[in-house]
Amino acid sequence: MPKFTARMEYLKAIYGRYHKASKTDKSRILDEFCKVCHYHRKHALRLLSRPIPPAKNPRIRRHRAFVYSPVVLQAARMIWKASGYLCGQRLKKPFPTGCRL
Repeated sequence: MPKFTARMEYLKAIYGRYHKASKTDKSRILDEFCKVCHYHRKHALRLLSRPIPPAKNPRIRRHRAFVYSPVVLQAARMIWKASGYLCGQRLKKPFPTGCRL
């Protein structure tokens, strides 16, 4: 079975030809697509009927800035360890009311 990227490249290659084809040609193209990619006919039909998948753009991962200083995090870890690794809801009680964790 071809890899996913190869199947998507093949899909992009026949997508335009499929949409311009007559009904009998569409059936033939669909049969060919199913045979090459090992897809069920209904799945292949859905792939060819939906809008063409866009080219893969690399995701830009934006990391959030730290909300707490390292001193606050160290204190929170110490309290967490001393409390026997309590869950977040129970861990809120030892902290002052104005402190967010």
